[in-house]
Formats: sequence, C-alpha cells, structure tokens
Amino acid sequence: MTSFRKHPSYLDMKNPSPGEDGQGSRGGPLQYRVLVVDDDEPLRRVIADVLSSQGHQCMTASNGVEALDHFRKNIFDAVITDIEMPEMDGIALTKELLSLCPDLPVMIMTGYGKEYLDAAIRAGVWDFIRKPFSVDEFILRFSRMMDYCHHNVWVKQKFLKEGIP
Repeated sequence: MTSFRKHPSYLDMKNPSPGEDGQGSRGGPLQYRVLVVDDDEPLRRVIADVLSSQGHQCMTASNGVEALDHFRKNIFDAVITDIEMPEMDGIALTKELLSLCPDLPVMIMTGYGKEYLDAAIRAGVWDFIRKPFSVDEFILRFSRMMDYCHHNVWVKQKFLKEGIP
C-alpha cells in the first residue's frame, strides 16, 4: 500500500465523495474499515463494538506486529492504537503504517504523560485521546478525524481528476 491516492480504500469504493450533510454520495452515512490495536482485550472489544454500532467495520490486533500483519493483508481507512504494547508499541506502529500509507489517519489512545504525546505527534498521528475517556468523547474525536481526512482525500482526488496540480 502506498497512499489513499494510489491504493483504493473502502471509503473510496463505497462513498466516493462527501455530501454537504456529511453523508456519502450514495446517501448513507460514511462507513469506514478500522483497525483497533490494544493489548487490553476488554478495551479493544469496547472500541470495536462502539465503532461497529456506528456502522463501521472493525478488525482488531493485540500488538503492533499483529496489526502490521493485518494491515498488509487488508485495506483500512483508519487505525486506532494504544501506545504501550508488547512486541511493538504504538509509536513504532504509527511510523511503520505511515511509511506504507502516508495519508492514513491514526489515533493514539494513552494513559501516559506528555512525553508520549509529543512522540506520537512527531510520529505523525492525526489525533490522540487520553485514557480513560467516554464513549461520547471517543465517537466525537473519531468522527472529527475521519471527516477531516475524508475531505482531504476527496479534495486530492478531485484535483487529480481535474488535472489541478
């Protein structure tokens, strides 16, 4: 995978352009394929259940190595990851994912301090959320990240289609 421009995402195939009301051009709400990565199985399940209840398709992984394996075999529109995990942490995972797909929106979840957040920002995450968080806060932050990223992808595709540099 290289980037959303060169590699079609689930988003591009299902909802090729945003509507004024945040809906896909085919009328339904935007649906995403999301990879959820956390070594805490109950939290991983809750995040996947919350996203699924919003109409998104989720796959889960318990660490960065497993996540990279899933990522190389599937197409995802976003990744939600913890920072502290065995085998490969969320910062290293983010760097690897963005080297494969530079436009990929990645959200980091953390219960740790500012030094981890600075490292996450330097790694290229789109957003981060501090643990513990409410379901409402998570949905709001995820939706905001995806709305912004979806709009950027749509604009890039429009410019490429119209030949605007």
